Amino acid sequence: VRSGTPGVIAARPSLASDSFGGLYVGWGGNIVEVRSNRSLLTTPDPAVTSFAATPDGLVVTVRGDRLGYVSGGEARDLVSLPCAGMRVERIAADRLILFGPAVSTRTWAVYMVAKGGSYSKLFTFPGEIGAVAGADDGFFFAASGGVYKVEFGKRVVPVLYLPTRPGVRSMAYDSGRRALFLSTEAAVYVYFEGRLVRLLSKVSGTLCLLHDGLYI
Repeated sequence: VRSGTPGVIAARPSLASDSFGGLYVGWGGNIVEVRSNRSLLTTPDPAVTSFAATPDGLVVTVRGDRLGYVSGGEARDLVSLPCAGMRVERIAADRLILFGPAVSTRTWAVYMVAKGGSYSKLFTFPGEIGAVAGADDGFFFAASGGVYKVEFGKRVVPVLYLPTRPGVRSMAYDSGRRALFLSTEAAVYVYFEGRLVRLLSKVSGTLCLLHDGLYI
């Protein structure tokens, strides 16, 4: 899949999947379903900066400071967000989260999204959150030179420190193998059984797991 149209999503290409085996690529101001090579937006919309696909194929979008969804060839705004530039990720079959900078502070906030688009704050973190991935009974997030895990109803705990490596830009978790994949600016790693192993050098990008395959 190639993008010939510049846009905001092209600066941070996005990947998402649904339970039907659909793989979605976001760049060039549009979202493409890979199997059919079909663009979901009739006209590229550079205001769409993040998206996630639900298991039933609904594509949820962040457009400026609005949360919405794709319908009829356009991104339809649903509710207002605390600020522009937030990102949305699916961390479980029935769970979406939002994360982004908290207004007028140097902290970042994480929110849980409910059906209908309402959301509630889970916690704030004193630093930029670069990536999020689902985990068993919670989720991982990368920030401040490390990776942390949140289990619902429990505190945030550190999992892995990366003091000498560039920031993590994307993550994907294989719950069957209990393996966490991480992408930095220059390499792709896997954290498995307490060891961090480099899988690919001079390769980077957004990660997505689908049918036991890792897409970059």
